[in-house]
Amino acid sequence: MTKVVALISSGRYRQEQYEDVANLLRGHNTATNDTHKLLLQSLTLDFADLFAADNPPNCNICRAPKEETALCFGAVLGAASKSPGKHDFAGGFDREQFLAACGLDSEN
Repeated sequence: MTKVVALISSGRYRQEQYEDVANLLRGHNTATNDTHKLLLQSLTLDFADLFAADNPPNCNICRAPKEETALCFGAVLGAASKSPGKHDFAGGFDREQFLAACGLDSEN
């Protein structure tokens, strides 16, 4: 079984589901038909997009999602931060690791 790591799991999908999907897709990655290969690649990228949207990186200080553009109030109020007022985003779904676990590289 292939391990896929989501550093922060805040979404509706669990680690086991990432791994199950990766294993299923990897098992079909032996297709010889070009149409089947393209369909499988598209499906794999769709799952990666779905998982990444469900579990985005979050601010280590205030837990805001990556799309947050406002000031980080935790950093403004004196929490440990590299840049006062700025978010420190990390974690979330690891898209590249998922694609590798499915048998694709991250450039597909």
